[in-house]
Amino acid sequence: MTYEPSSCASGGRVTITRSGVLEILRKISNCPTCEGSQRFVVVVPASPYYGPTSTCLACGDSWTDGERHERPFRPRWRKEAIAEAKRDWDNAFEATDEQRREAYGFDGGTGE
Repeated sequence: MTYEPSSCASGGRVTITRSGVLEILRKISNCPTCEGSQRFVVVVPASPYYGPTSTCLACGDSWTDGERHERPFRPRWRKEAIAEAKRDWDNAFEATDEQRREAYGFDGGTGE
């Protein structure tokens, strides 16, 4: 399975495979599209060059670094995005401090 979590500043598309994901987190946050509090899944790439991607489980829209991703021009994209986000919600995990140090060169806030 691959993710296409963000567009590069140059306009290119970045694909991150599961092995390139540092952590997948759950959060409750305000969704600008739904205009209310919703469940989000946050995919944190193992590369420090790309920000985390948040996807709303209600509408399927995704954001990286505060910018909403482009919506695909194809039928049923929302259903597919919501289904993938729900799978990630069910399989969410957090990286260990050692994995964070290896990926980012810091301790992830533990003070080490």
